[in-house]
Amino acid sequence: MSGFARKIVSGGKARFKDKELNVDLDLVYLTDRIIIMGYPASGVAALYRNSRHDARRFIEHRHADKYWVFNFCPLTENTYDPSFFRGHVSRYPFPDHHAPPLALLALAVREMHAWLSADPERVIVVHCKAGKGRSGTLACAYLLTLETPAGPTLQRSLNAKEWTGRRAEELLRQAEEELTDEEDVEVGGEAGSLREVGKGEVPDLPVPVEDGEEVESSRRTDTPGSMGSADVLPLAAPTAAGSGEPVPRSSSPSLESVLELHTQRRMRAKKPRPTTSEGKPVKKKYGVSISSQRRFLQYWALLISGTFPPRFWTLPPVPQQNVLLKSITVRMKPAPRAGRTAVSLLSAALSRFSSQRPAGEVWASISRYDPRFEEMLEGKERETRDGERGVGRSKFGGSLREELEEGEWDKRKMIRSFARVGSASAVNEVGNNILTYNLQPISPEQWLKVNKAGRQSTESRPPEEQLASSEPAVEGTPTDATPEAADDESYEVASMQSTLSSQPGVYSHRSILMDECRAVRVKLFHGQVPMGWFWFIPAFEMMHASDGVCRYKLQRSELDFALGPGAWIIDVETEMQWA
Repeated sequence: MSGFARKIVSGGKARFKDKELNVDLDLVYLTDRIIIMGYPASGVAALYRNSRHDARRFIEHRHADKYWVFNFCPLTENTYDPSFFRGHVSRYPFPDHHAPPLALLALAVREMHAWLSADPERVIVVHCKAGKGRSGTLACAYLLTLETPAGPTLQRSLNAKEWTGRRAEELLRQAEEELTDEEDVEVGGEAGSLREVGKGEVPDLPVPVEDGEEVESSRRTDTPGSMGSADVLPLAAPTAAGSGEPVPRSSSPSLESVLELHTQRRMRAKKPRPTTSEGKPVKKKYGVSISSQRRFLQYWALLISGTFPPRFWTLPPVPQQNVLLKSITVRMKPAPRAGRTAVSLLSAALSRFSSQRPAGEVWASISRYDPRFEEMLEGKERETRDGERGVGRSKFGGSLREELEEGEWDKRKMIRSFARVGSASAVNEVGNNILTYNLQPISPEQWLKVNKAGRQSTESRPPEEQLASSEPAVEGTPTDATPEAADDESYEVASMQSTLSSQPGVYSHRSILMDECRAVRVKLFHGQVPMGWFWFIPAFEMMHASDGVCRYKLQRSELDFALGPGAWIIDVETEMQWA
């Protein structure tokens, strides 16, 4: 029964069966030295997730003590004592379904390199809760720093079916090579055709080389050292930081290949469907399925290639230039009557349990990670960066264990709302049947007035409804029932007010001031119902700015969890300019 439940929970992810140990785990070898798995649970959760004891038994049976676990779950989500895995655990927490702070990603990748480069038999084990999005993001970030990342080749890294298929392919390849050697012919082209070729025309394929290892003519591929760290390879043509030249927005081939590798290894194989039933091309699906996580991998690829936005992570630090968020334009298809009615009813129901009032029919909450958390991460990033080998390498070992040991940063919500944008009504584009919402910034004072009005309205209700209304519907909003959340919210609003007052003219121009180098989340709402969200870092998008103004447009497919009323979204355009 528990095995059936585990398969249901793991969904479309691949699993690994070890007949010798009699375990079936939500786990794969991404490469011979990188293991990705679902959360190692105990108690009731072990009935539908990986058993913690089985996971440790599997890892130590195959790798003894030469493994290191990287845990990306915040304390508010899941936790366990690192001593269970002999203390071989490092935590780099960030919330589920979200993009990580870019400095946290860099620090995790550096520790991975430090561990693996010390011994060719070492492996790393990465996990979050499902062992897919966050784990895939960090594993792909590591692979992007390698010269020739490749899938597993060792028998221990493949399940029985994969190994049988691999051996069959190898035998077929050897048979074709023997035929070529004997008859000086090459099999190719159309079925049954043969053409004569000279032996000198057969190219020699390059052999992946590990750090500090010389190429041997008789190199084996069945040893634990056959997959290792490699030198950094630029992923795109470097662009001078201050050149102002646009940086390509599309994924580089190397990033695409890494995402493909992760998808092929982590997800169960499915029959290819080139087109839908309507004849349209099928949208490519990745194991790293969240658009913002892939967007941050694009940012990381640019950093690896040496393409830094101006003032980004400079050594020594230089003063930052602020960015103004001027407006957000949301274009939507008109909702069907039944869908609109359902959303209105759901929004009304959520309003009864919230002290917040929506800022228009369509509005958005602007959020960020705790600035003190990001400041700590960026300080650690500058302290450990290897200036000669780039952002992917540390000049000495180390991790965030001391900084994260007390759980100061992840024992409560890590993302905090600090501003809002809203609209009065939609404009219907003539002839296109498209609704356009132009969302304008709301001042902190107006935001507080809305909150106070909501609380006064709540106080006028019967006592049982007042009690029910203490649960917030919007992440990071203050309530009387949760003092800690209220403290966090008052900190953010006070911070926003202080920032605006220190920048003459910003408030009068109805703009939101943003740090150019810090991650920002825009979460869209229809009434009280979420429509999806997206993360971005202004500095990278402002590299495309013309005359200091950037109109950053995302299609619905580039948003995260654009479900429910989010299905009506066509695109979202964010207008920014330098302060």
